[in-house]
Amino acid sequence: MLDTILWIVIVYSFIVFVVAPLVLPHMRKVRVPERIPADMQATIDRISAAHPDQLGFMRAALDVLRERYIVTRRQQFMQPWILFRKDIAEIWEKQRGGNQACHVLNFTLKAMLVKSGRFTDGEVTGHMTFYHWNLHQYLTVATDRGVVYVDPWGYLARQTDVGEYGTGFSKDGVPIRT
Repeated sequence: MLDTILWIVIVYSFIVFVVAPLVLPHMRKVRVPERIPADMQATIDRISAAHPDQLGFMRAALDVLRERYIVTRRQQFMQPWILFRKDIAEIWEKQRGGNQACHVLNFTLKAMLVKSGRFTDGEVTGHMTFYHWNLHQYLTVATDRGVVYVDPWGYLARQTDVGEYGTGFSKDGVPIRT
């Protein structure tokens, strides 16, 4: 019995920590797409005009994601295809209202931040952690107020705020109020 449990843990760990980062798009490095949909750029321009500061823009971008998508725990087991989304136009236009995985939300948020012209590609980086039995990705963003943790999946799930990220069975970081 103990041997079986040990093997399950070993196989699960291998799949989560070795295989998943190699096969899932945006998991190793969150890349900004060269082109984004016109509707996405219009949304970025609208919230950029309304929020002159970086943190206000970031929170508004997260609120746009919260309006467009949903997240649920264990969604990757019920809908494994959501892990492989990589086309920003399809994610933005066709997946509205659908479940999104953490790395897909990070990809979308990074595209919004960089395409706003307020952040560079190097200022928004992805990091991995273990969160509720799953490999989880969050972002760090270099802002004019210092480096800020941003966890779009946790924000949409109403578990984290700007300045925090999900890790283990809780969260880490300090919430930042804008």
